[in-house]
Amino acid sequence: MISWRVSATNGSDYEISGEALPDAIAAGFDRIRRDLGLGNAAGVHLVSVTGEYRAGILGGRGGVEVVIEHQGLDLAHRPANDEARTSKAWVYAQPEDAPEPFTVSLTAGTAV
Repeated sequence: MISWRVSATNGSDYEISGEALPDAIAAGFDRIRRDLGLGNAAGVHLVSVTGEYRAGILGGRGGVEVVIEHQGLDLAHRPANDEARTSKAWVYAQPEDAPEPFTVSLTAGTAV
């Protein structure tokens, strides 16, 4: 099991773990979702979750940019907005952790 550190948007950075970075993102997705404040009170509908190494992020140190396309779910008193939104998380990582862009397997219609 390998651990990576996620740059938190609010508060302290936190770790995610897995056999490979896409697995760690999937296993730690609930924490990432909460950190980014995705969705609404009813939850979030995931359109896609992808990652790619970016050399210039995290103060020039480089890391993986996780791009999450999502929508809120319908609320009892109002339907969800049909337009997907995009949020990003940054993971401290090396180029060999993500030599090619990847898709995280918990996507495509998952509601969390």
